[in-house]
Amino acid sequence: TFARLDRYSLADFDRIAQLPHGLKLAFRTFSRAFFAEEDRVSLAELVKSFHFYYLSHDHGLIYDYPVQDYEPALLAPIRAHLAAHGATLRLGTGVGTLAKVGGGFEVDGEAYDHVVLATDVVGARAIMGAAAGLEAAPRLAELRPGQRYAVLRLFVDRDVRPGLPVFIVTDRVQLLDAVTLYHRFEEESVAWVAQHGGAVLELHSYAVPDALPDAEVRDALVAELVRFFPELAGLVVRGEAFQLRRDFTAFHVGLHAERPVTASGVQGLYFAGDWVKLPFPAMLLEAAFASGLMAANGVLAELGLAAEPIDAVPSRGLMAGMPEPPTRARLLPR
Repeated sequence: TFARLDRYSLADFDRIAQLPHGLKLAFRTFSRAFFAEEDRVSLAELVKSFHFYYLSHDHGLIYDYPVQDYEPALLAPIRAHLAAHGATLRLGTGVGTLAKVGGGFEVDGEAYDHVVLATDVVGARAIMGAAAGLEAAPRLAELRPGQRYAVLRLFVDRDVRPGLPVFIVTDRVQLLDAVTLYHRFEEESVAWVAQHGGAVLELHSYAVPDALPDAEVRDALVAELVRFFPELAGLVVRGEAFQLRRDFTAFHVGLHAERPVTASGVQGLYFAGDWVKLPFPAMLLEAAFASGLMAANGVLAELGLAAEPIDAVPSRGLMAGMPEPPTRARLLPR
């Protein structure tokens, strides 16, 4: 798949295959979920993603989500579980130096037997670029982030129309990709609305256009929200939280060949994240999780302990082995 298709973008495929409007909309929306416009995202990555989420996984896009905030519902229990097994967590602690020393490592001057580098792509490239004594390991110079993305949570004085799903995908005009209605499922937001009225809405832009200045993103999101939901015209914002970041993995054309694998080539050092090349199809959080299991298994193997099983979807697609239509061969030459 990658040998044949990683040199094409979704825009290339649209141009040569002349996708109908409905299918083009589905592909375009899906591509932006990987924080890239259709002229940048790799067609091979999209094929892998459709295979993973739609064609080989019974529950790939069935959303399970907590009805409480993620801190009490998910993060606090994970921290408590780790602490109960003797782990020490240092939240908000930066990594200044990583060095190979003897048979182990030093991180900010402290000794460790093993290291799993599991940051985002920006952090991973910076840490490995400055690491000492790790000449055998890839420096990750080819890792890069995708486009900027924005998340804006609004506490407003009025609600959207009834009967909508709690997560709504839009065909963006310029910026807005999705809206989440937190006050219709999350307990804290339900309580806020019960006390104050209105709604709690979260606006997402997964691939902010390069030409849009940072200072204009927030207001552009709100303007587009009102365009899709005219019942919100004249809304009053009673509170908000806004993030504009650029640290998500780029799944752009031609990048797959240079991605590192889990084993760094230096004994005791492993990589984990959605930017790691896996031996089976997976994307996003699932890929990060699976790469973490593989990194843990590398450490376990060094210690002579049993590996953790990893379940994955089949690598062969439903139509693998079927005769290829002549038109496809002309559109996408090998």
